[in-house]
Amino acid sequence: MMRGKPAYTSEFKLRMVKEVLEQGKRPSAVAREHKILASTLFSWRALYERFGEAAFTMVEQSSLLEVENINLQKQLERLKSQEIVFERLLGKMTLENHRLREQLSLRLSV
Repeated sequence: MMRGKPAYTSEFKLRMVKEVLEQGKRPSAVAREHKILASTLFSWRALYERFGEAAFTMVEQSSLLEVENINLQKQLERLKSQEIVFERLLGKMTLENHRLREQLSLRLSV
């Protein structure tokens, strides 16, 4: 049996977010009570905080693409940071390689 993501209605999503924001319930408790992932509820809350109720009345595909775009932008920033670290390491290793070759060359010429 294949499991996929359950389809939640816009009304359900809005109700869950409002339980957290308006009723002051803890997100993890709401998620447990309604058998949804806390991470899903956090995503819905982020969408709500950014777009208001329109977040759940938009065309679902548009909402999903927006969330995907945000996630990809965050991932790109992490990768750029890693690239800088790797470039520095490569520079250090290249310099070390050059020094070792010089030392080897001097020892072989003696």
